[in-house]
Amino acid sequence: MRRLRRGRKWNLNTLAEATGISYTHLSRLENDSTLPSADSVAKLAESLDGDLKAMLDMADCLPKTILDRIRSLEEDAAGSLKRTAGLPVDSSGESDARPNLNIVAELKQSYGLEDDEARRIARAVFNLVNLGKSQRSGIVDMIASFSSEEGETG
Repeated sequence: MRRLRRGRKWNLNTLAEATGISYTHLSRLENDSTLPSADSVAKLAESLDGDLKAMLDMADCLPKTILDRIRSLEEDAAGSLKRTAGLPVDSSGESDARPNLNIVAELKQSYGLEDDEARRIARAVFNLVNLGKSQRSGIVDMIASFSSEEGETG
């Protein structure tokens, strides 16, 4: 937590404002005087763009069974925690993220994509928007660089 906070050049007051966790509690967490709750870890991970799974693992605030389940979900999602838990799963094993149906239709109509291609792209967009800000920004920059390179050569 301290490394992530300092990497942003934040003091504990700034982090307290961003998370809603008191300065005193944050200080105790950084000095290993107290253990965080899972809720506190989630707030910290979101505010600091940290790896939620790794932070939960280090905090040791969840039962081993839950941490193992998170690891399993992460492996299934190719490195990212899905926020689609509980949604139906289609025959390919992917979660059926209903919010993407409009995107699927638009991709098919606008770009002439096959149904499967449009669904896969829509799922990728859904997963992308659910990443932390820094992860999402890095991936968007990478995708943008592909399209600009292709524009230069094509």
